[in-house]
Amino acid sequence: MRFNAWFALILASCILSAGPSQARDRALVVGVNKYPNLIFEHAHGGKDLRGAVADAETFVDLLVNIFHFDRSDIKLLTDAQATNRNILDGLQTWLIDGSQPGDRVVLYFSGHGATAAVRDADGKTRLTSTIVPGDAAGDLDQDNPVITGMIQGKTIGEYLARMPGRRIMVMADSCHSGSVTRDIGRAADDRLVRTITPRRPVGMTEAEFTPAVQTSLKTSNRLIEIPPRGATADSLVVWQAATIDQVAFDDPDRLGGVFTQNFADGLRDRKAALHPGGEVTAGRLINYVRDQSQAFCTGHSKVCQAGLTPDLKSEPAYRDFVLNPYPPPGTPPLPPSGQQVSADAENLLTHKNDFQVRAEILPGTQIKLSRPGRPSQVQFRITSAEAGTLVVLDTGPDGKLHQIFPNRRSQQNNKSGRVNAGAPITIPDASYGVAFTATDPGPGTLLVLVAEQALDLSGVIDRNLDFKAVTDPRGLVVELADRVQAPMISPDLTIPNRGYRWAFVAVPYVVEP
Repeated sequence: MRFNAWFALILASCILSAGPSQARDRALVVGVNKYPNLIFEHAHGGKDLRGAVADAETFVDLLVNIFHFDRSDIKLLTDAQATNRNILDGLQTWLIDGSQPGDRVVLYFSGHGATAAVRDADGKTRLTSTIVPGDAAGDLDQDNPVITGMIQGKTIGEYLARMPGRRIMVMADSCHSGSVTRDIGRAADDRLVRTITPRRPVGMTEAEFTPAVQTSLKTSNRLIEIPPRGATADSLVVWQAATIDQVAFDDPDRLGGVFTQNFADGLRDRKAALHPGGEVTAGRLINYVRDQSQAFCTGHSKVCQAGLTPDLKSEPAYRDFVLNPYPPPGTPPLPPSGQQVSADAENLLTHKNDFQVRAEILPGTQIKLSRPGRPSQVQFRITSAEAGTLVVLDTGPDGKLHQIFPNRRSQQNNKSGRVNAGAPITIPDASYGVAFTATDPGPGTLLVLVAEQALDLSGVIDRNLDFKAVTDPRGLVVELADRVQAPMISPDLTIPNRGYRWAFVAVPYVVEP
């Protein structure tokens, strides 16, 4: 079992500490269905939701039963309780004042989101994502409505910055839309959408909503910005129901939101586990929730025209942390053996492939051990239905991870790191001038990843072109997962933001003595 640093370290500190300095958990959970002061289609409460409170209650259960929070350390605000003042007070008195360095801190919000144009003290206009409390007010039927009571993402970030040393998780089942790149339907379907600004930001006229503004909104308008990697030792993890320029949805087929309910299914019921009853890592969970979100869009194409790409922002290593089952305190990390790294790769990279990839081991998966005068040569043949960047890794019987492709010889022969659609690549072929031989008996696994060409993996794979054992095998796997699981954000207003297309296969083999 992999070491869950996000949670197990904090639980250990709770057990080892005593007296006033004892670490605690703190969670502020907010769910808003009722918006009595928002007018939509000439009706107060016309933009009410149906599943946000159910989502908040579901998340409380996850905190208690999966993450082992005590209910007394969770503040739940719903509907009329979830006012602007109560949410901000909860951030200050419950999370900041009620916690200290080393504690776990969680902020969860389910309800409407919005995008707004705000004027800073210097008079400049900037765009911001917001969450919409239950007492927000305004007439959404107006061409350029004035909405009061929203809480800016910048404000939330300022509160989070007052909690140095805490292990912070933010989860938002809302959206921050405001684009003209989609046409969200009116009437019944519109009520599924968890935004009050589906077409342009609050506080901005149509004339002000220029292409330059739209591009900025589409590429840089996140609810919570996380620090650059390595900039701080503090832990901040952000789960978002949709990526920039997308909307989140109530699920019309069940009570709750598409994101939270699938998050709960994947974690609580272990539907995200690679094998029945197995572990659920953060990487497995985001893959599962994305696959389910795509299935929702396929079934509700009229309302989900711009796609739905749940997003996870974190340090890459977080994707390999086990979220379920909860490890006991002090559980040591497993050494990165070949079998463990292979398991990590399958756990993080297995998803509903976006296209077909076939990986073959030649002459077969039962390989004879090389002996003096009788070398046992091995080749790998990869065929992809779509063109893309090809990465081939091997966890051999020696227990080490090797990057088979790309490599320096393939680059010297102008093969770069690409695979063409329907054109098999054989590694090594005659142009390499070398052969792979089976020199160690035991099991191994061939790991093959193909990612669409728009995703640049060169910064990851160019460090391991010499066929030598990868010095940080787990780090390579989680960094690849971090790259392929990132959303594709395009400044082109005609191209919706979405997830990258990629496919992964693992082929086990045995070198027989």
